Amino acid sequence: MKKFTFTLMLMILGVGLFAQNNNTFRARQLSQTDILKYAVASSNPNFQPAEAYRIQPTVPDIELKYTYEYDSYGHVTLETLYVKVAGAENYQLYSKRTISYQLLNNGVFVKTLEMEELDLIASRYTASYDNKGMLLWEQEEEGSRSNLADNWTWDLILRDEAVIESGIRTGMKTYDPDIQTMVPDTRYTFDSKGRVISFSDSGLDWAELSTYTWSNDDKITSYSYSDGEMTATYSNIVFVHNAQYLNPYSLDPFSPGSVSDSNSGSVANGNEISNSIWNQPFFNADVTVSFEGLSVNYKITSNVTEDEILTSYFDETGTTLLATETIGKTDANGSFELVTENFAGGLLEESYMAVEFNEYGAVTRVIINDYDLRFERTYDADKPTETTVYINDVEFYTETYTAWKNIATQLKNKEATKSLSVYPNPTSGKSAIETSAPVQNVTVYSMNGTLQKQISNTTDVDISELSSGLYFLQIKTTEGMVSTKILKK
Repeated sequence: MKKFTFTLMLMILGVGLFAQNNNTFRARQLSQTDILKYAVASSNPNFQPAEAYRIQPTVPDIELKYTYEYDSYGHVTLETLYVKVAGAENYQLYSKRTISYQLLNNGVFVKTLEMEELDLIASRYTASYDNKGMLLWEQEEEGSRSNLADNWTWDLILRDEAVIESGIRTGMKTYDPDIQTMVPDTRYTFDSKGRVISFSDSGLDWAELSTYTWSNDDKITSYSYSDGEMTATYSNIVFVHNAQYLNPYSLDPFSPGSVSDSNSGSVANGNEISNSIWNQPFFNADVTVSFEGLSVNYKITSNVTEDEILTSYFDETGTTLLATETIGKTDANGSFELVTENFAGGLLEESYMAVEFNEYGAVTRVIINDYDLRFERTYDADKPTETTVYINDVEFYTETYTAWKNIATQLKNKEATKSLSVYPNPTSGKSAIETSAPVQNVTVYSMNGTLQKQISNTTDVDISELSSGLYFLQIKTTEGMVSTKILKK
C-alpha cells in the first residue's frame, strides 16, 4: 500500500473520485501524464492504429515509430517502439511492451502479464486469478542479459500469494528479499468467505488502517480509513450505479475494477475503469470525517439517469444541501461536463471538468479547471490519419498513422462465433438463451448498473418480478462473457 497525505477537504471528496491503487479517495487534480492516459484509455473508435509515427517539437532530432497488436476485444497486447535520430536512415528497436488480460465474471479484464524489454534490461509483472477475480498470486521481476542474443535472466523483486484453505482465502504471504522466501503478510485479515475485512500498515512516521463490513450479497456496507491523523467512515453504503465493477475478492475492494495493489489496468467497455467517470461506482452513504479534533457528519446521495449523474452532499440531518457534483452529457457522442458547486460550509473544492468526444468515440478535448488538453484528429473515412496534441495551446506531439486494425470487425466476428441470442425480446418476463456454448451464469443489471438478479447453470431467464424497462444481461459461457440488453414489457 502507498501512503498519501490528505487534507480534510480532499478526504471529503467521496463519490466518484476513487483513488487508483489506494484505499481512499482523492481530489480530481490530474497530472499531464494522468490526463493523457485518461484520454487515450477513453478512445475506442472502430479502427485502431497498427502503426504510428510521432514527432515532438521539443525534441526535433528524434522520430518515434510505434506498432501495435490487439486482442479480439480491442486491448493492446503488444506495443513496440522504434527510434530514429537525425541523420540515420533506419529506425532502431528501442522497447517492447507485452500485455495479457483475463476476463472476470463481472465483465472486467485484469492484467496477467505486463512485460517491458529495453535492450539489456527488462521488467515483468505476472499474476493469476480465480474466476471470481481473487488474486492467487502476483509477482514483479527484473530481467537482465549480457547481449541481445542471450535469453533473459530474471530476479524476483516482489511476490504476493493467497493462502487458501478448503477453497477459502484465509491469509496472504509475501516475499522477503532478505531471506529470499515467502513469509506471512500480517497486514490483511479476511472473513469466512475470504473477503478483506481489514488492512493495516505502518511506516516510519505514519500508520494506515482500512476496515470493511459486508452484506450477504457481497456488497460493502461500511468502510473506514485512517492515516493516524484523520479518520473517514462511510456507513449505510448503498451502491446505485456500476456496483458490478467492485470486486468483493479484491485486496482493494473499494477501488473500481481493482483486484490487487499492483494491477492498475482493469478495463471495462474498452476503457480503464479508474480513468473513466461513467465506469465509476456511485453510492449513497452517511459519512463522518475526524481531523485534528474536529468531526464533520454529512450524507451523500446519488441520482443516476442516462444523461446525468447528480451527487448531492447534505448535512447530517439530510435537509440542508451543502454541495453538488454534476456529471452531465453534452452531446450524442458522450461528451460530458463535471461541475462541483458549494452552497454552504465550503465542503468541496469547486472545480470544473469537461471531456469532448468525436463521432468515433475518440477524445478531442479535456479541460480541468485551467488545464486544457486538445486532440486535433483527422480521418479518412473511419480511419484515423493524424493526431496533434496541444497542452494549453502549445503543441506537444503529432502522430501520423499508416496502418490500422479494424477493432469493430474483430468484436463483431467474436460475438458472431458465439451464436448467442435471447428470445423473446421484448419479453413479458420469461426468455431463453440460445447459444452454442454452455451457459455458466447470467447476471441482470438495471441500466444504471444496479444488480437485479443472478442465475446459474441454465439458459432460462425469468425477470417477471422486475419492473418494466430495459435491462443489461451479462451472460458467461464456457467461451467467455457476452453482454446484451433485454426489454421487459
